[in-house]
Amino acid sequence: MFRIRRIFDGLSPANEKAIARIREILKEQFPGVSPEEGESIPEKLRNQLKYGFQTILFAAEKGPGNVHGFALVLHDPILKFCYLDFVAVAGRDAGGGLGGILYERVRKEALDLG
Repeated sequence: MFRIRRIFDGLSPANEKAIARIREILKEQFPGVSPEEGESIPEKLRNQLKYGFQTILFAAEKGPGNVHGFALVLHDPILKFCYLDFVAVAGRDAGGGLGGILYERVRKEALDLG
């Protein structure tokens, strides 16, 4: 059973480990994306104003730190819109519906945000 959890920062060891795995999945599923994109995730979570968006990160986990997929969403609270930047599932889990579950979680969050 997967648990979808929101990661608010990269400060705790569990979040740091999860973000490291998310970077691996990002690199695996989007080889054309620059390494800086993955490296900037903790900074985007920590420094919302610098990037002009609230960054929302969801991880699909099977047990603590065992990340199998993620969704990265950018939210503009002034214009009231969300942009799904990335949604990805680790290669071994592709085709099992996990991407759809992540997408539904993003939809729920977007509706809750208005």
